[in-house]
Amino acid sequence: MSGTVQFVMKNKFVTGTLRQFVRSWLVFALAATAVGCGTAYSPSGGGNPPPPPSITSLSPTSGAAGTPVTITGAYFGATQGTSTVTFNGTSATPTSWSATSISVPVPAGATTGSVVVTVGGVASTGVSFTVVPDTTAPVVTITAPANGATVSATITLTATATDSDSAVSFVQFLVDGANTGAQLTTAPYSISLDTTALSNATHTLTAVAQDPSGNKGTSSAVTITVSNTTSTSMGPLKKSTVNTRYFVDPGGNGVFLSGSHTWNDVQDTDQSASPAAFPFANYVSMLKGDGQNATILWRKDMPRECGWNSGTWNLQPQPWLRSTTISGASDGGNKFDLTQFNQQFFDRMHAEALTLQQNGIYAIMELFDGSNVAGYRCGTTSPTGDGYPLTGVNNINSVDDGYVSGSGGEGSFIMQTNNAVSNAEDAYVKKMLDTMNDLQNVVYELAEEQPIETSTFWIPHMYGLIKTYEAGGTWEGTTYPG
Repeated sequence: MSGTVQFVMKNKFVTGTLRQFVRSWLVFALAATAVGCGTAYSPSGGGNPPPPPSITSLSPTSGAAGTPVTITGAYFGATQGTSTVTFNGTSATPTSWSATSISVPVPAGATTGSVVVTVGGVASTGVSFTVVPDTTAPVVTITAPANGATVSATITLTATATDSDSAVSFVQFLVDGANTGAQLTTAPYSISLDTTALSNATHTLTAVAQDPSGNKGTSSAVTITVSNTTSTSMGPLKKSTVNTRYFVDPGGNGVFLSGSHTWNDVQDTDQSASPAAFPFANYVSMLKGDGQNATILWRKDMPRECGWNSGTWNLQPQPWLRSTTISGASDGGNKFDLTQFNQQFFDRMHAEALTLQQNGIYAIMELFDGSNVAGYRCGTTSPTGDGYPLTGVNNINSVDDGYVSGSGGEGSFIMQTNNAVSNAEDAYVKKMLDTMNDLQNVVYELAEEQPIETSTFWIPHMYGLIKTYEAGGTWEGTTYPG
């Protein structure tokens, strides 16, 4: 009897011990769950935050702007999303992204300091990276017709450009040192060049490549000789000494100029931001069909004019190129660089004059338009202003005609002495004379409807420049070739 009772008591003891153990284990398990053991983080309560991003290595650990860098580490996330990479505080633009590896070029403007990856607002520990000056210029080559080839139609120019320590930012093609058009930022670097827009002469072709640090490399030069069919029986004209209402050709025969003109034959003009191209070939056909022998190649000075024919008009192209980086011109575009001519403008002028010559029509080349500048300015407030290149707000060269909104705009034509404004105008005139030098049908019109104040200095100054530059000689202390 006593043994049986003892067994029962032992059994109750064991059972109670097991229950106590189970209760203790459940308490432990609940406590572990409460602190997130083995569970995902939940912002609404409970769970651990994800580990911060960490960088284990950079390859390379130094380089110039544009150098590709591989960042190796952990917890970057499968995709970039809103995550960022900075080089000493300068934001970079990754080219690939994974949870353990990021590829990113050194951003322009970066300085030596820490590379940091930020994911979900949490930044990694910075790893040092040394930004070194990039002094290596790109290597560029040009492919064109054979060196010394004679051409008379459209040719293709192609360049290859490489840089050992950074990417190539852009490539430009030059003819006789002048830019032929827009910067090409991606390969293949190739353009078509209409050689009928060039003079009948030998021309030098080169390509220039630039990297993000501003280093430029220039290709070896290729020369071409342009030979286009032109008429040489037309001029140059001189005023008749017998009847001053007439010109005479080199043979002394009287020539009476009679024709039509339109305002947008050289510069496409429209009230839209991108003016429609002028149908010049149709225009020439009309002139020739009507038996006319002259027209004006009409050039207006402003990129935009207001109040003309009760509207606001945009005019393209202009003689100067705009800066590729500096904004702030009053018409909303980038500012002009008065040291850089827009070869497209001069090529178009030459091509149109050549077409007229081939059709027996004289080209009256208008160099300036005083009425346009004096009467139709739009002010200096961007983006509704006129963008006139010789007003200070519109160029990067500190050249200023003194114009302010609401005033008369003829300031660039009433200067009383040589200055930055007239120097810019002089350089433009000489570029135009060089461009048209091979043609026989060009008659220069200095300006249309100039303000009377220009007769004091500006008109005599420009007449003297044109006559002396064309003939060769010394004028105002400068000797020009014939």
